[in-house]
Amino acid sequence: MAPPISSFMETIIESSTLHSPSTIFKRAASSDDHLTCAHPVPGLIGGPLYANSDITFHNLMILVSAPCLAVTAISSGYLAWKHVRNYTAPQEQRQILRIIALPVFYSLFNFLALCWYRTYQFIQPLSGLYESFAVAALFFLILEWVCPEGTDREKYFDEFPFKNKKGVIVEGGSLAWFRVSPIAPKC
Repeated sequence: MAPPISSFMETIIESSTLHSPSTIFKRAASSDDHLTCAHPVPGLIGGPLYANSDITFHNLMILVSAPCLAVTAISSGYLAWKHVRNYTAPQEQRQILRIIALPVFYSLFNFLALCWYRTYQFIQPLSGLYESFAVAALFFLILEWVCPEGTDREKYFDEFPFKNKKGVIVEGGSLAWFRVSPIAPKC
């Protein structure tokens, strides 16, 4: 039989009073510590979720994150394998493979950040770095779909009408904003 909800809430309240923010995070005790921000106390990962268990919230997050990482890696690997097996449009599929890898890298970096939570601030920017590569791959994929011939892309975008804020068509196509900017030479 499951414990009543009131005892469960009492356990949470007791564990939250034992591990208040001032005991979980510490600040510099003196100017010799060279710490300006609060940081986790080494070895403290919180109290157990239930009274008679050894599972903490940190352990629970790792136990949930590991299978999610595995499912993400397997599904993305299968999808990538299907694209590589039928590699008929290399320009498009190269970008698709870069985009497919994004969820795997996100889940991997988040899993590593859970395992080594004290180094989170060093691990997390790596997922942002790969995100920028994936966004660039998405842009190149859209360019490939819109205009497959790379030599005709500028001509293709020149033919789009460019309208200013008042709705008046500006001469020079959609790249006119680029040609009048002070950093680009006039063509």
